[in-house]
Amino acid sequence: MRASAQLARSQSTEVGLLASGIGAYFSLCDTPAGTFERAWLAAPLLDFEH
Repeated sequence: MRASAQLARSQSTEVGLLASGIGAYFSLCDTPAGTFERAWLAAPLLDFEH
């Protein structure tokens, strides 16, 4: 993820993140602070009883 964020940053002045589930968490943990101007994070709702 870090390499992808660096590539995006080199080609654009604004970089955003759209991620869901555990991928959102790992994306934010793996990149330096201030990498993304905006982040849209979605967590799927699951019913573990069924």
